[in-house]
Order: sequence, then C-alpha cells, then structure tokens
Amino acid sequence: MVLEQHILKSVLSKQAVCPNCNEKGSIIISVFRKHAHIFWIPMFPIGKRGISQCQNCKNVLSTKEMPNSI
Repeated sequence: MVLEQHILKSVLSKQAVCPNCNEKGSIIISVFRKHAHIFWIPMFPIGKRGISQCQNCKNVLSTKEMPNSI
C-alpha cells in the first residue's frame, strides 16, 4: 500500500499578509487529501492537510504554523 497526496483546492488570499515578508495578497492556500493506493488505484482517503505559500518570498507554512489572519 502506498500513500499519496492529491490537491483538493488552491486559493489566492487577497487579504492575508505574509508573516515573513509582510507582502499583502501574495499567499496561496492549498488543501491536500491523502489517499491509500493499491496498485496505483486510490482506494480510500486517509486525511487532509493544508499549507500556505507566499508567492513573494516562497515561505511555506503548515496549518499549525499559520497565524489566525491567514
């Protein structure tokens, strides 16, 4: 069995400010779903994961690291 992530949705946040470079409107928020695969066939979802990435400084934050404003 193999675990793989598939992107569910990505959104550009126009109001969020990057905590690293203070650039407004440059953060992309993405949600991924983990699936268990058997012979390259996705069988069932395992869980979800979210990240944010600033398009200006390329700083990546996990869900736990994101400030409430994001």
